[in-house]
Amino acid sequence: MKKRVKEIIVLLTVCAAALGLAGCGKNGQEQEKEKREFYYVPSYMDLDFDINYVRSSVADGECLYMMGDEWDEETEVGQTLLYRIPLDGKEQSQVSLSELSPQASVNQMAVNSKGNLILVVSSYEPVYEQEQTAAEEGQTEDGQEQPETEEGQTEDAQEQSETGEEQTAAEEGQTEDEQEQPEDAPVPVDYKSSLELWEVAPSDGSVVNRKDIKPVFQDPESAYVQGIALDKEDHIYLCRESAVYLLNPDGEKAGEISLGNNCWIQSMFSAGNGSVYIQYYDQGSQIKPVDFQKKELGEALQVEGLSEGPDGKFFRGAGDNIIISKSNSVYSCNLADNTSQEVFQWLDADINSDEVEDVGELSDGRYWALIDSWASEERGTSLVFLTKTPAAEVEEKTELVYATMSLSQRMRNAVIAFNKSSDKYHISVEEYGSEDYDAGITRFNNDLTSGNMPDLIDISALSFERYAGKGVFEDLYPLMEKDGMAREDYLENVLEACEVDGKLYTIMPEFYVITALAKASKVGDVTGWTMEEMLDFAEGNDAARLFEYGTRSSVLGYCVFNNIDEYIDWESGKCSFDGEDFRRVLEFAAKFPEDYSDDGSQGTAAKIRGDQVLLMQYSVSSVQEYQMLTGLYGEKIAFVGYPNRERKSNMVQSANGSVAIGSKSANKEGAWEFVKYLISQEYQDSLAEGSLSWGFPIRKDSLEKKFEGDMTPEYNTDEDGKQVERPKTSWGWDDFDMDIYAATPEEVEEVRKVIASAVRLAEGSAYSSEQELVNIITEETEPFFQGQKSVEDTVSIIQNRVQTYVNENS
Repeated sequence: MKKRVKEIIVLLTVCAAALGLAGCGKNGQEQEKEKREFYYVPSYMDLDFDINYVRSSVADGECLYMMGDEWDEETEVGQTLLYRIPLDGKEQSQVSLSELSPQASVNQMAVNSKGNLILVVSSYEPVYEQEQTAAEEGQTEDGQEQPETEEGQTEDAQEQSETGEEQTAAEEGQTEDEQEQPEDAPVPVDYKSSLELWEVAPSDGSVVNRKDIKPVFQDPESAYVQGIALDKEDHIYLCRESAVYLLNPDGEKAGEISLGNNCWIQSMFSAGNGSVYIQYYDQGSQIKPVDFQKKELGEALQVEGLSEGPDGKFFRGAGDNIIISKSNSVYSCNLADNTSQEVFQWLDADINSDEVEDVGELSDGRYWALIDSWASEERGTSLVFLTKTPAAEVEEKTELVYATMSLSQRMRNAVIAFNKSSDKYHISVEEYGSEDYDAGITRFNNDLTSGNMPDLIDISALSFERYAGKGVFEDLYPLMEKDGMAREDYLENVLEACEVDGKLYTIMPEFYVITALAKASKVGDVTGWTMEEMLDFAEGNDAARLFEYGTRSSVLGYCVFNNIDEYIDWESGKCSFDGEDFRRVLEFAAKFPEDYSDDGSQGTAAKIRGDQVLLMQYSVSSVQEYQMLTGLYGEKIAFVGYPNRERKSNMVQSANGSVAIGSKSANKEGAWEFVKYLISQEYQDSLAEGSLSWGFPIRKDSLEKKFEGDMTPEYNTDEDGKQVERPKTSWGWDDFDMDIYAATPEEVEEVRKVIASAVRLAEGSAYSSEQELVNIITEETEPFFQGQKSVEDTVSIIQNRVQTYVNENS
């Protein structure tokens, strides 16, 4: 599925932020946390440009060069410009690449020893009938070229050139986009592509040299360049997929290195010593130098002290160093002895690592980073310098630890915004799933019940109710009441889903609804059903058509893994896998194949409308999705959800994390400040108004603002000056495409009903913290599916094994 949304981009000038120092320990005890001697403090350079999108960047140690796009909202005309930014703060400049046609784009960029830029330029330009005829008539039947005129052109080409000159003169002063096209404007009969290497002088944008590099590749017509690098002798290295292409400084091919079909190049970069390296995947990530003379790869780097292995983004450092940027930290790796050390953490500098386009090291020890804030609502490009500063000179804040398996983009930006705004607290993030996920979830679970409890806990991947029953989380209701935050300002059903015994142990700033869809004409206009009702429906139809990708595992996932608490009462410790419901589910799942196969003759919409798919599991996160789903089905939808004894079948799922406060945190007041920020009017409204938000805000008034935006039409002005409604976005799914316009009040009301029907929390236990339960059920059902065990023996074994697990873990 594809989501396409038009974004308005704004350049921001960001102020320097102070770093946070550690203050308190855990388990209520004041502890002296290990002190660092230095921190890297950020300061920002104002950029003189309004850059909508950074296409590529490169630095030569003194200057940073960027290829970026600018868009004029009034004229709706864009252009690609080259920006030169001296890293010593001197005057910035921009130049236009006059030879770059509107159909061309710069995909990759490097800088050579002469200070010129080497650009990979691709274009896809229209061919008109006159040009095609001229090209075809440029040869005789035996393949000989026509006689040339004294200007060196064929007669047809000369006539076309003269015509083109007259047209150019008439249109002088206008850009291509500004020219009015006559009603009888020619229609392209074909398109031609090109792939060239340009050497460009950055002072004025003039093209010093250009070379067709399509012949470098075995499949010229589908050729593209994934990465470019230059060594100290200006040899050119190009890479794509599983091959490295070696070119001399003049662009002539000198060789090729193939890595094999099972390898995939992830990146290519130049080191400070002038060598070129590739990072590629071959049964694990590896980094190897490229030997231009031998036309082969060298020995893989074995870097000591590098967590998470040789993954991340690689940049050129000073001397023999390379810089490695990971999700959390920046490392400096010395190639002379293959050692590395962590330099700083991105969140300490209030920087979203996913927005870092380029990183470099200056001779005075400072680092710089180019930031393209694509993941933020307030878009912009900025250049930040990070200066090594003694800890004593850095503002001290109380450290809060936010624990999560994986930090979402939205939550990462929220942490950064909170850190910048707070003069008292600073949040650091512990991502337990950043290395080994299974080991991480085990460590996460252990920390929750030990003296190492975090201050803030993302429960998205945890068995929430089980831990809530152990007193791991703080009740948030008293904290809300103390600050005058009324429960009725928030969606009661979402709060109810996060409650245990009337206490609010977690809260999610935004959410979506996990459900399953069916035609209302087949199941009625309902928002829930029991397991018995679901099985009666499925068995009354063709069970093989239940899901589009119907397999035994998908049936177990729908009926069991996503409803595991239907079979386990964590409070009493009682299991019911030997009940009639579970027996019937196993017998039902046995009707499905082990693996899914499809001839691909029909798309999803055709299968749904032809009743070849009866149920579709889905998450609804916007009114636009509801509009798309009704279009996909072609009739009224019933949100039947996942089977539940009380017909509470639709579930609430956090869109970007559900936050709890550790009951043993020594900094509950500070932790609450962050939770309060997430559910504040300001933050909730930002979720309602932001184009990057795919979820529903939890505040009622913010949700209504979001609905109001969904119902507000957007217009274009046509050639007659009339306002014509334009689509807000468009959706595509297999054989189905749909433009989405402003929603009707009736469509919004249907979404309100879907949201109100979700009163259960979709726990992370289905596929994470309780993976052991999934493993037990999967392992013990296999003999039954193979006809080796009876259903009675199977449910008995599962009941015993799961009961033992629950007894040990409840």
